[in-house]
Amino acid sequence: MAKKEKQQTIGKKLTVSEIISYCKDELGITFNLKTEEEASVFLAKHNYFFRLKQYAEFGEKTKAGKYTNVDFGHLVELSTIDMFFRKLILKMTIDFEHYLKVKIINDCQENPKDDGYLVVQKFLETHNRVRNTVENYSTSSNFYNRQIFDNYKETPSVWSIVELLAFSDFIDFYAHYYEFFNLKCDYTPHFDSVRRLRNAAAHNACILSNFKSQNWFHTDIETNFELLSANLGIGNGIITTCMKIPVLNDFAVMLANYTNLISSPMVKEKTFEEMCLPDELKKVIYSLIDCLTEREQYVISEYFGLNTKEGLTLEEIGKNMGLTKERVRQIKEKALKKLRSEALNNSITSDIYK
Repeated sequence: MAKKEKQQTIGKKLTVSEIISYCKDELGITFNLKTEEEASVFLAKHNYFFRLKQYAEFGEKTKAGKYTNVDFGHLVELSTIDMFFRKLILKMTIDFEHYLKVKIINDCQENPKDDGYLVVQKFLETHNRVRNTVENYSTSSNFYNRQIFDNYKETPSVWSIVELLAFSDFIDFYAHYYEFFNLKCDYTPHFDSVRRLRNAAAHNACILSNFKSQNWFHTDIETNFELLSANLGIGNGIITTCMKIPVLNDFAVMLANYTNLISSPMVKEKTFEEMCLPDELKKVIYSLIDCLTEREQYVISEYFGLNTKEGLTLEEIGKNMGLTKERVRQIKEKALKKLRSEALNNSITSDIYK
């Protein structure tokens, strides 16, 4: 018996006011953190519902298909945090690509077996699509690298080809180079994770809309072992489960390789500062922790490094406060519970869109 094909439901096009009614009546989304008027303005000026609704999947659903404990404000918060995350990923992958180019060109210059041309020729011979792209570069709309192409189109070299290739093609060439000369490279096994994350950010995808563990997903084994052996104070089972969540796996891989590859301490320092506390969110974070007692604020600030470049361990904070490690842990957990409640009941990013 032939298997029935699942038919796709065709939804009706909705106006902004109709979307608000649909959220309330059909989806069970509330408007406590954001009023219906504020939500209408947000949908008209800053985002669109098809995109925002992806973040609603964090909530539980009733049998009737309505979300529980999902407010429109939550969708705004998650989409805003995702925006900052994409900006960070783009910056990191631009740095990553640049330093990969620095490395391969330096290795080329120091490699006595490499004349700088044959390896490129062999790559183009086996990558027809890339070869066609390079050959048709002069007719493309890419103005900025046109001079490089015009000067080196007849005999592309390692140092010129890396300037003409898109990121995905470049990392394919990068892997080809080290395989061609039978050279060890620490980065090529991790390119799938970097590529996925970079493409998602570059195409403005909703990266933080799904934190579900995927059994089919192949984790990065090396990074997984590195985390398991790092004594992070997190159970091995939790780490293994988290690495089955694609975005967490890919970001862990990106962070580990970024740290190893980027040779400029200043570039890394600036990136890690943004990662810990982006300028746009400083005001948000500090206003959020106002709900804590002075002691709770100190523990949270020191543990997460809000006022410093690196956070302290529970033991280190305990020594500073004259408390045991366990007591500091209790204060931290109580503070985090307060912060979660505060974040759920208040709009923490509303000022960004004013």
